[in-house]
Amino acid sequence: MREEDIHLFQQAAVHTKSWVLLRQTNVHSLQFIGRNDCTPKPMICKFKTANRNSNNRQIAGLVVSYEMHPNAFEKPESAEKQWIKYASKYFLTLRQMPLHKPSYGFGLDLDKASDRYGCITLDGKYLFGDYDLYDVIRRGDERRNMGVVIETDGGLSVNGIHHYKVMEYVNTAMGVDMIQHSNAALFERKFENVYVFSPSGGFEEWSAFKLREQYRIWKRRLIDTFGQEPLVKPPPVDPAGPSLKLVK
Repeated sequence: MREEDIHLFQQAAVHTKSWVLLRQTNVHSLQFIGRNDCTPKPMICKFKTANRNSNNRQIAGLVVSYEMHPNAFEKPESAEKQWIKYASKYFLTLRQMPLHKPSYGFGLDLDKASDRYGCITLDGKYLFGDYDLYDVIRRGDERRNMGVVIETDGGLSVNGIHHYKVMEYVNTAMGVDMIQHSNAALFERKFENVYVFSPSGGFEEWSAFKLREQYRIWKRRLIDTFGQEPLVKPPPVDPAGPSLKLVK
């Protein structure tokens, strides 16, 4: 992380009286913050960010086509899966016209003279990795992990307690929407290495093992909002329809 961003997240944690847990950042993306030709990857973009340059192109930190740069990712299987799933939805094709990034919607930079050849664009701007929140935990309420399901950009998302407070504080201070996603602890049951900002203003890096242990102490559970079975199952539906009685 950039030094100024560490201080900003420390202030956000103190201001919101929360533990703010941040996923490990693609350090290559940080150089693009504030550039007029780039914008943070929005929530509707499911394509992966390049971890390294590829084919003599300066693409590390930018969202790129798996088809054109399969060697740019640390986890190519995940990048390939997302590319196959969403490329056709957003009409990303090597036969795109114009070749040099369309000015509206999703597109590809197909200009072979460009250093960004193979990068995905949105409304004519290159996309770089944003800051992903792992969890936001209200001080004194560490055990409870819950959120509200909302609809955004035509899809469902879930936001936890104080999520919006942290997002608004950081994005306003940075002048760019670097936080766009909901907390991973609300839709993934996976412990990972994180940056930790405490309500008292502290900053640490926790391993996945330490994070798991702290959640055990807090008695805080990870949940999968969209994948897990409901705790209370709804009653069975009568195929004959509801039984209606007139009330006099």
